[in-house]
Amino acid sequence: MPDYVSVGVRDAQDMPSGEWVTVRWDLEYSDDAHHHRTEGGPSVVEGPARYTLNANVRIEGLPSGTELQARVIERADDDGAVKNGPVAEFLARDGETFVDYALAADTVGSGQRVRFQVIHYGTGTARLVSGTAKALAWRL
Repeated sequence: MPDYVSVGVRDAQDMPSGEWVTVRWDLEYSDDAHHHRTEGGPSVVEGPARYTLNANVRIEGLPSGTELQARVIERADDDGAVKNGPVAEFLARDGETFVDYALAADTVGSGQRVRFQVIHYGTGTARLVSGTAKALAWRL
């Protein structure tokens, strides 16, 4: 049986143009296996594990047509080294933009944590105002 992690965004985050923003998951709905570890932290799954992830965020303040990207990263606990996961691309709509990122399967190594990032290529600063992430993790 996999571990189940369900986290959400409580506090909005600024998103400067052209900078990858690591989402802070400051609400914890479910995490019996302690992958998320601390409320307010950015990590969703702790390795070593195989996992699936679905992350959804709502972003405000981008004009229609602005390019956005989303990805997972795996960050090492010991030295902070980062491995980038697959990138998905989205286009903003006037008003609110919804990003739905799904990673069907991946493996994170020992001493590494899975995090979720978004970036936009517009002008000015957007705001990530809400979101959720759901993961299933099988410890190795």
